[in-house]
Amino acid sequence: MQAAAGSLSVSPAPGVVTPAAPLDKDRLKESSTAPAKANAATEGSGIDALLSRPGKLAAHVSAEVKEKIRKGEFVEIFSLIRAKRRGVESKDKEAKASSTGDKKPRVEENITNWHFSFNVFMSVRLEKKPDLGIAMICYSNKILRAHHVYGGIAWLEYDRDFRWAKVEDLRLGGIRQR
Repeated sequence: MQAAAGSLSVSPAPGVVTPAAPLDKDRLKESSTAPAKANAATEGSGIDALLSRPGKLAAHVSAEVKEKIRKGEFVEIFSLIRAKRRGVESKDKEAKASSTGDKKPRVEENITNWHFSFNVFMSVRLEKKPDLGIAMICYSNKILRAHHVYGGIAWLEYDRDFRWAKVEDLRLGGIRQR
């Protein structure tokens, strides 16, 4: 069974121009008004609308820790994010922790927290050395892939070993003895 030419009619998506659908300028204006306003605020400013303001990720990190990161010194990655505190239970745990000398609740060492922490680390590092951006993104991807492929804590051991090796490289003037 064939339909006669022109008897079937399918409406294109709003704003799509096809030979069968003439341009509806009023509908096009309505559908593109919101993005145009959002783009107008950043157009010509050199700021990508998807980017966050620099410095916000590490606002809670002390100046001393930031300086260690900038110098390339080793920083325990999980110390860069705050542990979640939950209700009365966490207050009891905090009281026990403070009585044993620990000031902060411990952050669980999992891949999600590592990624949050590494983003903080990366934001501090890239403030002074933006040319490291792609390399740091690739490194983060390598850790995520190691977690996915090998599981366990191999990814975490690799991260710590790699970052300690970088510290040693700096101490030896960039040339590592093997």
